[in-house]
Amino acid sequence: MYPTLVFILLYALVPRSTVAQPLDFILHDLDQQASIGAIIIDSESGDILYQKNPHRYLMPASTLKLLTAIAATDKLHRQEPFTTKLKLYGKQEGATFKGDVVISPTGDPSLKIKKLKNLLTKIAQRKITQIDGNVYIQTKHFDQNSHIPGTVWEEQNDCYCSPASALSLEENCYTIALERTEKGINIHNTLEQEPIVGQISIKPSCQDHKTPSIHHTIYGKGYKIDHAPYQKPHVLTGCWAKHAAMEQKLKLSVQNPQQLFQSSVTNILDQLNIQSPKPKLIHHYQSHMQPSMKTYMASDNLPAMMQKLLKTSNNHIANQCFKHLGAITSHQPGSWEQGENAIQDTLSAYNIEDRNASIVDGAGLSRNNRLQAKTLADALQVIYHTPKLQNLITALPCAGLDGTLRNRLRKNRIPICAKTGFLNGVVTLAGYIDPFGKKPKTFVLMLNGNKTIHKDYEAIEDAIFAAIEKL
Repeated sequence: MYPTLVFILLYALVPRSTVAQPLDFILHDLDQQASIGAIIIDSESGDILYQKNPHRYLMPASTLKLLTAIAATDKLHRQEPFTTKLKLYGKQEGATFKGDVVISPTGDPSLKIKKLKNLLTKIAQRKITQIDGNVYIQTKHFDQNSHIPGTVWEEQNDCYCSPASALSLEENCYTIALERTEKGINIHNTLEQEPIVGQISIKPSCQDHKTPSIHHTIYGKGYKIDHAPYQKPHVLTGCWAKHAAMEQKLKLSVQNPQQLFQSSVTNILDQLNIQSPKPKLIHHYQSHMQPSMKTYMASDNLPAMMQKLLKTSNNHIANQCFKHLGAITSHQPGSWEQGENAIQDTLSAYNIEDRNASIVDGAGLSRNNRLQAKTLADALQVIYHTPKLQNLITALPCAGLDGTLRNRLRKNRIPICAKTGFLNGVVTLAGYIDPFGKKPKTFVLMLNGNKTIHKDYEAIEDAIFAAIEKL
């Protein structure tokens, strides 16, 4: 019989005063295959109830989003955290505008083509049908290093790893449909700027039913599909089993977000029957005159954005906020380095100091991120005790109810609301047990280990939290 099962059978015999020791017992099996950092705190008093390697630096995966959420809530405008500005410099003569149209995005992760059209419609509302000048799109708000540092080529074409650009539209993602036919796999792609070639074979069987050591874009249920590295145009390779479903949809990242934004503006102006030159990308626009028209489109409000960031673990929102924070705090084009500085400076203002931590991106996707469990626990304590930040508690996924915890920890009687994290070989969870009850606890669990650690952890997750509840 496995040691963990023995523990579960005998757990009721263990005195409650020594429950920390049984928690070590439960984690013992995982300790053989992973580096573990853990800490449990009484949320009200701050007393440490349990800790295991709390100062060990580990990859946090998406629990790092908690730090991004704190900085965003602290620093960004509650109602309009991002704006996309539109200014016209020149004069209107009849239906012709003689001058320049300038669009200034700030990386709004909620900006959709429909909202961009609503903004540009304000030109048509002035009964302008021709632009005799230039249409400029400013790119200055972020630097040009849009790909997430510390991610690998296998995932940079997938939507969850979309680039962080000042020119963000539809979360810099698009969807293709793969269809199996008698002649092969057809790819239906509506985005002309991102051509895709398919080299997918149809075979009797595909996956090997083992936990893969590398990332696959689609794996399991009769598929093993990957991106060919560094190919232009984009090439999809792999295997499609004969018994598998006839169609699969795949969300991919836009590799050139500036080009997508540029072409979208062109298409929208055409739809509005406004004749104009092709929009030009420009780092910064300067004019000696005042604009004859200025307006803007606001993003989704910050509470709604943080809800989506934490409950659904939205990587694009996290990284757009990260670089946006870098831009507004440094007054320079937002970069990954400035984003890290903005997060660290915000934490310092709340008396959380760990300048040795590596905070490379805002989503936790980078394999170069390193945090201590203690730092995450301190951040959760700040959220719990700071009125301005307390809405982040209700933005967390709750076990058995919603978000990324909808299908986990259903057996637990006491509410568990926490941010999840997962990468190959990394499992993390950080949040609260019974946050609005009589005995709230703050907890952080971080495991960095082998390729099966995710399955092995979930097998004993209920037992872990049954023990934590009794601390």
